[in-house]
Amino acid sequence: MSAMNSLMLRLRNRRPAFWIIASWIVTTLAGITIVGLAGGGGTAHTTQDDGTPAGVSAATPLANAQQMSVARASSAIGFKVPVPATSIASQGNLTATWARADMRQVALVFDQGKLTIVIQPAVYQDPSTDYQTFISENSAQASVSHVAGLPVLTITPNTDYYRTNPALVRFDLNGWNVDISSANYTTDELLGVAASMIKSDSTGSPSPTT
Repeated sequence: MSAMNSLMLRLRNRRPAFWIIASWIVTTLAGITIVGLAGGGGTAHTTQDDGTPAGVSAATPLANAQQMSVARASSAIGFKVPVPATSIASQGNLTATWARADMRQVALVFDQGKLTIVIQPAVYQDPSTDYQTFISENSAQASVSHVAGLPVLTITPNTDYYRTNPALVRFDLNGWNVDISSANYTTDELLGVAASMIKSDSTGSPSPTT
């Protein structure tokens, strides 16, 4: 398992802790007490008082990333980044685009951090199985539904151990893991953003392995 692993919240019933694995979109996930990397030698990172990696914020959700245009970010990771076109997330309120070419990660920040999208290569073989495993292993309220025929994991806000987690929607887009999170909008609104991204990618983007 590499440091490219998808964002995964491990909300243990017996341990008041999150496990955030390898995606640094942790700025909107309140109450984090443990931050871990899978693979890459388990490199330790300096953390802030709330447990997030130093230098990471709602405005800069990826550590050691560079700010650039969506077009440049797409070129950097080899994936045409789909920008949603909804009332809460669109090109018009896109605050910043961050990318890490070495990790093949992109983060889109909308409306000064009210909504964040992180895209990176998926590490699971089957998203539906991965989502069901998450639900069985974690205490946060979550469910699997379908958007445009794709399985989608939805995590209800304020249902983790601390009752402070944001709304989160995750889906797989041709081998790319997409996480949409927000402390300001509902899961239904995030599902609308997911639907818009899927529609935008209807022509089919290349998988991470092509």
